[in-house]
Amino acid sequence: MQALYKKILQKLNQSQNILILTHPNPDGDALGSSVGLYHILKSWGKNAQLLFSGHIEPRIQFLIEEIKYATSPQNLPKNFDCVLVLDIGDHSRIEHTLQHLSYQLLINIDHHPSNQGFAHLNLVDPQASSTGEILCLLFEHNYTILPLKAAYAFYTAIVSDTGFFSFSNATAKSLATASRLVATGIDTEAIVRHLQRSKPLALFKLEAEYLQQIQFSPHHKIAWGKITEQMCQKYGVNLSEIGGFVEIPRCIQGVEISILFKPSDEDGISKVSLRSNDPQLDVNAFASQFHGGGHTRAAGCTLPYDLKTTEQIIVKHIQEFFQKQKGFPP
Repeated sequence: MQALYKKILQKLNQSQNILILTHPNPDGDALGSSVGLYHILKSWGKNAQLLFSGHIEPRIQFLIEEIKYATSPQNLPKNFDCVLVLDIGDHSRIEHTLQHLSYQLLINIDHHPSNQGFAHLNLVDPQASSTGEILCLLFEHNYTILPLKAAYAFYTAIVSDTGFFSFSNATAKSLATASRLVATGIDTEAIVRHLQRSKPLALFKLEAEYLQQIQFSPHHKIAWGKITEQMCQKYGVNLSEIGGFVEIPRCIQGVEISILFKPSDEDGISKVSLRSNDPQLDVNAFASQFHGGGHTRAAGCTLPYDLKTTEQIIVKHIQEFFQKQKGFPP
């Protein structure tokens, strides 16, 4: 890993025109990682540019308040020395974007176990809590203390993906990394305020309706619910803002797997988010059966069906999966 760190840093030093991109509808880790990397590269005098497509949740927009970024590859120069792809384990999610660009080097930095390594250089660490954590470790080779703006963004990335260190991916290493970021003087209270204490009233109302239609397997080991486009339109909420809803049923005593069904941006395609409270119930392995992926405790997939059909298929298979893994019905 040290040799790879050195090689990536060397390549970045040799590059001048650099593009940073991540998956559509970036979450806290994707946005925080990208912004933190952007601030570091700018401090090196690089011509760094950001590309964010889709919707950015209001609660994480504080990271980009003073930053100019592109929303489409058509708004960017065509030629780059290096393109950095962050928090993406599946090349298909950015294939369309890359087709519009010319670049000498593609670097992928990610923490998803399902990542197959699609770039020229692949820094993939499934043991890391987040892509933000990986970037911290990478650039600490160059800094005694990271620049404040970068530290602020990387800390946001880490706490976003660890649920403020409440998820199983919060390790001694991630806590130690976060501690070093706090030591730079970042305003952690402001990050908490943005991420956890700024939920719009409309989102609360949608959440309340969602909770009313949660369903359970016979022994309440699996819980699932769905959000429709009509529900989002009713409250004026963007679909990209409801990702956290899958976490809610995990808090119910006895529930081992939580599932959220929602539409995608493409007609006839439904998204499935999966969470597990039991390491024996590897939802990454389950999602891979449907060409999805992620982590042991958090994964997802898409199916080419409407929500009702997708729900029927996944609920049937997840109950069979539970029975096989645990030896008793859910």
